[in-house]
Amino acid sequence: MTTNRFLWFFAMLGASLAFAAEPVREFSPLSQSNVVPGGTSGVPHITFEGHEYRLAYADVKGQTVTNEYLIDGESLSAWKTLIGVRHFRESKEVKDVLPPYLKQMQPHFAIKAEVVQKKDSSFPMDVALIMWLIAPDKSYYEYNLHRFVQTPNGVMAYQFAERLPFSARLDVSATMKMQSARLAELFGLSAVTYESVESAAR
Repeated sequence: MTTNRFLWFFAMLGASLAFAAEPVREFSPLSQSNVVPGGTSGVPHITFEGHEYRLAYADVKGQTVTNEYLIDGESLSAWKTLIGVRHFRESKEVKDVLPPYLKQMQPHFAIKAEVVQKKDSSFPMDVALIMWLIAPDKSYYEYNLHRFVQTPNGVMAYQFAERLPFSARLDVSATMKMQSARLAELFGLSAVTYESVESAAR
């Protein structure tokens, strides 16, 4: 895995990145899965950084399936960390997904995004975006690690998101210390997706 700025990649996408509004989440799945179905609650879960995240949200729009996982005690309206998985079923390549995604996200960026490539990936394209977002009311920042993977079954996206209270002098040292380990774990993540929380719990 290399921290490669991928200048050619952004040039291809025509992406000029900046910052400012409510973050939009994106995620996705692969063939082998880190999702553990069932459990005592019957709800699938993913373990990340030693914490158990349970499926809290599932949605299908066209051929895109979105799942969001939260730690027990947190909610979709009030969470500190979140794992997202999205499957773009009809997208054949990462370049089919990233241009519209970056266009959508551009108003939300606080600073330039960084691109990290998984050099030894078995997939044709396996990259992650490192992004800092801010809520429109400036009540919090949202730190995002967003991986996009080109697979035989469509493009998958995986996201780790963390909310940090807004501050003019935000101390991000703890977050940055964990970035390499989080990226490594995100690059190893794979998941199946569920079209509804109810069907997943069966």
